[in-house]
Amino acid sequence: MTVDGLNLRVGKLTNAKVAFLLVFVQFLFFASANTVSNNYFQKTWLGNLTWALSSASLVSLKRKGLTSGPRLEIVDGPNLVLNNKAVEVNVTWKGVQYSTPDDIVGVFSCHDEDCSESSLTERNPIQFKAVKGRKVMSFTILIRSDAPAYELVYMAGTRHYPELIAVTTVLIPNRLWEKPQHVRLSLVSSSTHRSSSNSAVMKMRVMWTETSLAPLVRPFGVPRTRLRWGTSPGEYTESSFPTAIYTYDKEQLCERTFHPAGASGFSPPGLQFEAIMNNLKPRTTYYYNVEGSDEEFVLTTPPKTTNSQPSKMIVMGDVGQSMFPVDGSLQHSFDNDEHGELQAPRVIKSITRLLQSDDVSLVNHIGDISYATGQTALWDNFMFEIEPAASQVGWMVGIGNHEMGWSMSDMPGSDSLGECGVPYAALFPFARTHPVTTKPADGIKVVKRFPMSKAQALKNEKLWHPFYSYKHGNVHVVMMSTEHDFSPGSVQYMWINKELANINRTETPWVLFLGHRPMYVSDKFEAPVTALLKEHVEPLLFKYSVDVAMWGHHHSYQRARCRVYQGKCNKEGTHQIVTGAGGFEHSPIGNDTEEIWAIKDNTSWGVSLLDFKNETHVNITFIEHKNDKIIDQFWVQKQAQTVDPPHQTVAYY
Repeated sequence: MTVDGLNLRVGKLTNAKVAFLLVFVQFLFFASANTVSNNYFQKTWLGNLTWALSSASLVSLKRKGLTSGPRLEIVDGPNLVLNNKAVEVNVTWKGVQYSTPDDIVGVFSCHDEDCSESSLTERNPIQFKAVKGRKVMSFTILIRSDAPAYELVYMAGTRHYPELIAVTTVLIPNRLWEKPQHVRLSLVSSSTHRSSSNSAVMKMRVMWTETSLAPLVRPFGVPRTRLRWGTSPGEYTESSFPTAIYTYDKEQLCERTFHPAGASGFSPPGLQFEAIMNNLKPRTTYYYNVEGSDEEFVLTTPPKTTNSQPSKMIVMGDVGQSMFPVDGSLQHSFDNDEHGELQAPRVIKSITRLLQSDDVSLVNHIGDISYATGQTALWDNFMFEIEPAASQVGWMVGIGNHEMGWSMSDMPGSDSLGECGVPYAALFPFARTHPVTTKPADGIKVVKRFPMSKAQALKNEKLWHPFYSYKHGNVHVVMMSTEHDFSPGSVQYMWINKELANINRTETPWVLFLGHRPMYVSDKFEAPVTALLKEHVEPLLFKYSVDVAMWGHHHSYQRARCRVYQGKCNKEGTHQIVTGAGGFEHSPIGNDTEEIWAIKDNTSWGVSLLDFKNETHVNITFIEHKNDKIIDQFWVQKQAQTVDPPHQTVAYY
């Protein structure tokens, strides 16, 4: 309906007759107005119900059965920002007699336009701000695929005993919540698909998020969305339909009685679509679009798998996300006093710059991905944050303790706060040895939930093997899970042994081994997993001459000065690097006196850039996120000690 230049989407009222009369009168009065795109419908209750068009309220209705009292009102917006991926809204409150230091205004997502879910006091806000004497507050709210509306709430009391004072609801304009979002790429490798990775053509996997609130198919059974691509901007000569859809629900999450993932932190996650780009040429630029989106993305395919193809890639761990740099909002987080991982957005921007200027064709994110830890909305924040980079190159991931840890995991704990790997598996279904079997075209009608349930995941090992490998140029990358059993005789141990034994070093002379928790690290205490990795996995690295091993978990950058085996320099050992300074607060460095360390830095945030020049030399650089400053740089030479590059100052700590 067109009203005073606005496309008005009207939500349902309790009294259907009143709603009909109001719409009809407005239609007659404004029928001749023109349509524009930036519009909204707003309703306010606990006092008044207001239908607001632009900045002026044309009609006000008194909610029956409610008395006047404190009110939360929108004074500006919602206005579309961030390339139509968020709305900005300013709110003020009236009639609040007393305020305390614990008072907040929080944002809650809704699964329908009436926000008819359970009590707000039983859910966590996706972002919030402390009142602290302010009279007006501005929020930038990301548009989420399964959230056509948001509630802004003035709350008093404490987190454990909240008191709801006033509420206002903002609807997302023009059904933008139905558009594809969170576009990201990953490699389609020979270890996960039956295709030749050294042929003249290759594949890339594209994933994106869409709402579950709309039908999966159009009339005549045609899938509602498809992937399109070509070698010129706006000219898409090829297309493919999704081959699979992934999602999960709160019943699949763990320990819901005392962790937020399946309770107060849960919101519908939408659907994760997967489609394959076929017949791509190596090192070629392609332009692609997900139908239903206005955006065009650009990717440059990776190099062909051969010993003559140099390659560049990024490795980092422990990144996270934060809305504080966007609008000053706070959120659930373990670090920075509920500000989230403040440095993460800067790190992602640094990665994006490197992709655009330094011929980097791959990113490896080795665990502790989003630090959502039981808050679905924070996964959305992270996926929004990485899209500018993850839509350009393959974004390969490994699982960490903050994705997996729960009481029944192989490394027991509570670090995922009930996620137990389920959101990670739905968002990154490729990151396992045994992919879910998919069907082309007609598979679109089936929503695949992975794991199917906790019991099945524990009983059926093929459902949950989050370790895998792939080839990239002249490198063979092996991604293990430090969160799953890797002792001799375990499925993962046997897989690592077989994988390393079968690597063709003529084709891929370099072997890069990745995992989350470190095998070697300078820390205030040595975690049990570190000792287990040295006992069980290090002999395999030594046996098969693995060149470089990189880890996260410890929030620092650390690099051994030599190849290492059994705690000492050994020219046939493996270069050990910790690169866990991706965004989370830094970890303390240990007081150890080991002579293997060249640098131990817990003052910088950044990423490691690996440049595999040829069959014998790789240059590894740790780059700080602020101004892309080089903190450390060194060379690894085949079967030789580390050598420093000429004319390059290397920092030693």
